Amino acid sequence: MFLAFAMLAYAALLGPAFLHLWIYAGSGNANFFYAITLVYSLAQIILVADALYAMLRLDWEQNEGKEQIIRGGEVVQI
Repeated sequence: MFLAFAMLAYAALLGPAFLHLWIYAGSGNANFFYAITLVYSLAQIILVADALYAMLRLDWEQNEGKEQIIRGGEVVQI
């Protein structure tokens, strides 16, 4: 989670700066803005993957954990 939020903060701070340098100041080029959009997209992918993992893990713990306790199986913390 920290990595994703750090990347989103990085993109939120540098995105407008790179756009200003490219469009208005004329001192940057499109590669700067393209790179920051790649960082933003990667952060969103990490957030979606983390949320999907959390949802699947919660579902597994709710279903599988109860069955092991009911059957008398040993509960092991992962």
